[in-house]
Amino acid sequence: MDVSVALYHDTRRALKDGRFPIRIRVTHRGYQRYYKTGYSLDPEEFEILISTEILKGKVTKALKPLREMRKKLDERITNFNQCASGLKASFTWNRFNSMLAKEGGTMIKSGKVYEYFDRKVEELEAYEKIGTADSYRYARNKFKEF
Repeated sequence: MDVSVALYHDTRRALKDGRFPIRIRVTHRGYQRYYKTGYSLDPEEFEILISTEILKGKVTKALKPLREMRKKLDERITNFNQCASGLKASFTWNRFNSMLAKEGGTMIKSGKVYEYFDRKVEELEAYEKIGTADSYRYARNKFKEF
């Protein structure tokens, strides 16, 4: 399996509160996708979050929220890894996103109609529902013509 999942501190743009968002980075064959986690931290807090000491032994009252955040993020990373390993050799981004949606993970919400149709067609073809997939493909093409 050539899929890797990791935490990523997106320091390109700060949020309104001055912190930077934490994302989950999924890499497959050199291509990367980033998924929102809903968490944001300062660079110093992120260093503490990814350290192994945060999961070991006692932590101070100030670091307790970071430990809880790390546990939740680790659960989500495990979920992402399970979805990726469930696909094995048949990994595609559309199948991966569909499996994440079914598993209760976060999925890219792009708002683009054509991407939705493409994901749906690929999902239907995976379940060998060729007729329904053709209907979605036809509808997509008609939207494009319009």
